Amino acid sequence: MRSAELSLSPSRPVPDLSGESAYTVLQEITRICQRAANGDLEARILDIDPDTELGHCCLAINHLLDIADAYVRESAAAMSTCAAGEFHRPILLRGMPGA
Repeated sequence: MRSAELSLSPSRPVPDLSGESAYTVLQEITRICQRAANGDLEARILDIDPDTELGHCCLAINHLLDIADAYVRESAAAMSTCAAGEFHRPILLRGMPGA
């Protein structure tokens, strides 16, 4: 898994979005994002060139999907456990601090 701190780097080339290859990658990004929006958090972008900014974007999208999928799975498991009356973690009635 890649670091959570993904950022633009001047050392990687900026993609030429007019090329057929970049267009194909953008189509794949769109397809994967649409699948995720429809609830399929297991979809991932494959065949990524990590040496380009477009590839870096794909890695960031995959990382975001990894985190969202893990959160959904963990939440579902916690709710199932609570529904069965089994508590393995403290439940904070006041919620968690933060945004």
